[in-house]
Amino acid sequence: MTGRRIAANISKRFRWTTRDSVRLVELFFRILGKNLREGKRVELRGFGVFRPTLSTRKKASLRVSFRTSATLERKLEE
Repeated sequence: MTGRRIAANISKRFRWTTRDSVRLVELFFRILGKNLREGKRVELRGFGVFRPTLSTRKKASLRVSFRTSATLERKLEE
């Protein structure tokens, strides 16, 4: 699912303008990225956990691991 599609769903569900929904989604991803770059763990209850790890292979790079929550696992199995 793309950011635009997420924004469209938010706009429809909460009766927001598309512009406001797009801003919300962009801000969310900006904050998520900033926290991961700072080495912080990000948990979204009912969805999962993002953890940054620094790769030490040839070039140092930031990698992000994701673990789904038990709640999301159950919903996906339904």
